[in-house]
Amino acid sequence: MTNQTKSPSTLLNELIGDISPLSRQKKVHRAIEVHFQDSAQRDGRGRRTSELEHSCKALRHLRNMPSWQTNERYDLNMRRRIKDILKHVDHGQPWPKTIEECSQARGIVNKAARRLNERKEYGFGAPKRLGLRFVCYPLNSASKLRAAGIRGKNCLGRRGEDHFAEIKSGEAEFYEIKSTGGRSIAFLRIDSSSRTVTDIQGPDNDEADLPIKTLWAICQELEVNGDECADFVRSGVLSLVKESQKTERSPVSQIHDFRIWWRSGEIVVKDLAASEWSRFTWDITDWSTYSCGWIDSDGSAIDLQAFALMLRCQPELSEIAEQARPPDGRPTRSGFEQMRRHGRRIRLRNWL
Repeated sequence: MTNQTKSPSTLLNELIGDISPLSRQKKVHRAIEVHFQDSAQRDGRGRRTSELEHSCKALRHLRNMPSWQTNERYDLNMRRRIKDILKHVDHGQPWPKTIEECSQARGIVNKAARRLNERKEYGFGAPKRLGLRFVCYPLNSASKLRAAGIRGKNCLGRRGEDHFAEIKSGEAEFYEIKSTGGRSIAFLRIDSSSRTVTDIQGPDNDEADLPIKTLWAICQELEVNGDECADFVRSGVLSLVKESQKTERSPVSQIHDFRIWWRSGEIVVKDLAASEWSRFTWDITDWSTYSCGWIDSDGSAIDLQAFALMLRCQPELSEIAEQARPPDGRPTRSGFEQMRRHGRRIRLRNWL
């Protein structure tokens, strides 16, 4: 027979029997008997059902309170409060007061459990230095996310957002970059599966004020790339450039004042005169016909129309674009991954 099929009176007697030690059990039993002698707690069928249910709930809490009191995971002040409540019960206080204090004890334990869950860390928690000026701190718990959201005046840790769920599931990682003096400089999100920085913002959702050397340090220390992030694209901190003998001075080609790097499905261009960077990827541009073409990345200095004009005016660049196009005319595997994340990137663009 389950508890759901037992009458409240039967369940009440069973729960009283679970109270220990015996001296406490007797005092609880006596207090309950006195309580139900009050005519206000009785109706035509005897003891009121609603009051019996409240008493059963209090007895469940009272049964668990000795284990709460000795659980060292909980705060010492919380355990002292529970100890005081048990003393009140042992001194034979009226049953309505015990019901009230048992409810308070349950609330204290729930609050303590929430705090423990918020402090629980996921993944690695050690900070990493980014050169001499900055340190990168992982935001790998709910409490750290909330504190970072307060410092940065952004939505990190805000209730209703899914950032903590992303950490728990391993879908994403969040970091806060501080100066060696402790001032918050930037907040960033990393897609765990692709190891890509999907967003980076400064406090108050301003642009992150980080030097290029620090952006490279982020890529190296966290083993990520910033190919999908405008700040990295504008600074030329791109995986394609890094893989070109680890220096931006080793382009595949140079046409007038433009240095060019490329690989299948991707072209990077640096305008030497303006010291500006642009990145283009091969992607599906018409879902109805699956027709493909070059698209400019967020943060590129050269937009798609200007790039198309350059292709027409520079046969050498047009030849490079033809070589960089995937053989089957469709996106590369990484291109399909970019398309899969495209809708998510739009949603994440204003995550801070």
